[in-house]
Amino acid sequence: MNLRVGLIVNTLAGVGGPAALRGSDGVAEQALALGVVPQAVTRATQALGALRELGAELTIITGSGSLGADAANAAGLSCEIVYRKPAKESAEDTVALARRLMLMQVDLILFAGGDGTARDVAESVGDAFPVLGIPAGVKMYSGVFATTPAAAGTLAVRFLRSHARRVRQCEVMDLDESDLRCGRIEPSLFGYVASPED
Repeated sequence: MNLRVGLIVNTLAGVGGPAALRGSDGVAEQALALGVVPQAVTRATQALGALRELGAELTIITGSGSLGADAANAAGLSCEIVYRKPAKESAEDTVALARRLMLMQVDLILFAGGDGTARDVAESVGDAFPVLGIPAGVKMYSGVFATTPAAAGTLAVRFLRSHARRVRQCEVMDLDESDLRCGRIEPSLFGYVASPED
């Protein structure tokens, strides 16, 4: 059996949290200047650790460097690079890579990020293609995320090994971070994605 998992890592997801910036959108450079070390690649690597048990039957399809290849390599998994990371990463990279992975008909797209990343993936693949979020952001309102990076890896393995490959519609929620910084917490529904059911 040949299993192909698409991987997307939003490197800057979650950097605003440790800097008490209430999110990362629009303030990632400020957080980095304050000395915050991004954790999304580490969290993706933790999730991918569970996938090692699939052995040679698994290939990770991803972007270069911190977009995914770094996490795959750190987890000891072989990967195929189908998207080259530009000098400066942006949400457009997530969108472009997600579309490419969907067109390649990978078995599952794993993405590490927060609600903003979930929105970008949902915009790219719609509500029928299986995706699963590795929690790495500050805002985590969307139902597409596993509870921990390790749980995401475990769920991915169960899904890939299942003959039924059941999915359920999970909501993609987000909130305006400028509202959050003013103390208003009002998440909005942006759509649904198909996510492995456990």
